[in-house]
Amino acid sequence: MIEVNSIVRISPDFDMSLLKNGFRTKIELQRERLLPLRIALLYFHSDWNFLGYCRVLSITQTEEKTFAEIEILTVFDEETKRIYKERFVEAGKFTGEAK
Repeated sequence: MIEVNSIVRISPDFDMSLLKNGFRTKIELQRERLLPLRIALLYFHSDWNFLGYCRVLSITQTEEKTFAEIEILTVFDEETKRIYKERFVEAGKFTGEAK
């Protein structure tokens, strides 16, 4: 089964000090996923902590895993992070994505 995603989750152990516009990295996601390529997508860390926008440059799938190369497009300031989290959690309560 392939999971369709429109936001990108980065690993909880990712070094946040590396985040800057233009930074490229590879991420590993559990399960097979479908992500749009080369458009701006929100990315988040954990517990719906949105960090900015990125774009997925490429994806490769194996059984039960997806590997993606992403490029950081923007990094939010603290106030913007707070607003995005509040708004997503508020909306996510209606869809069951957030508690």
